[in-house]
Amino acid sequence: MSSMTTGLKTLTNQIDAAKKGHKDAIARFKELGISMKDLKNMSREDLFTKTITGLQGMKEGTDRAALANKLFVRSGQELTPLLNRTAKETQGLIDKANDLGMVMSDQGVKASATS
Repeated sequence: MSSMTTGLKTLTNQIDAAKKGHKDAIARFKELGISMKDLKNMSREDLFTKTITGLQGMKEGTDRAALANKLFVRSGQELTPLLNRTAKETQGLIDKANDLGMVMSDQGVKASATS
């Protein structure tokens, strides 16, 4: 849960970079099937879920690990066990985190990412 929260904060920086036109950040999301339209219109929580699902859909190995590390920095390695789960199992963890009040609002995440 803690890794997911930290990962969401770090991912926010990557989302913001892509929105500002940084080609590397845009390419990382594109590799997971996430478009600029998605980045502009989806909530950060939904983008986190879509990013994790995209990484889960990749073949396990160095390419997936490298992309996770680029998107989540230090949290990328900590999220490896999550990436080895199914999308349904991941959604269960997200639901539990929401139920426990561990998920920050989009505004809260964005505010913490800028501090």
